[in-house]
Amino acid sequence: MRLPAMCVTYRWMQRISTLILTCCMERGNMFYLLARQRVADFDRWKAVFDSHADAQRDAGLILERVVRNLDDATDVVAWFQVIDLEAAKRFVTSEEVPDAQEQSGVLGQPEIVFMEWVP
Repeated sequence: MRLPAMCVTYRWMQRISTLILTCCMERGNMFYLLARQRVADFDRWKAVFDSHADAQRDAGLILERVVRNLDDATDVVAWFQVIDLEAAKRFVTSEEVPDAQEQSGVLGQPEIVFMEWVP
């Protein structure tokens, strides 16, 4: 039986993620970025957010999840694995970010938190 392309792609992404996870664990550090923001319109925000996927990857960020509040769809959290902590910190403080936030309809200042995995 042949699997749909989406399943094959998902399995491939799982393998890559496992490889990255193993690499980071061997180095002894695993970092994450939590970005919580309130947005005017989720669909508009998501379209702009998705258009910046290459810039996120270039900054050492691997998107793991986007979730939103069940009771308030304008409350959004993006959860990234951080491969390059210094590059990620430079990215979130870069001049491009406020422009993208304005374009996507982010309301107020997002909560940006770098976290370390504790086994």
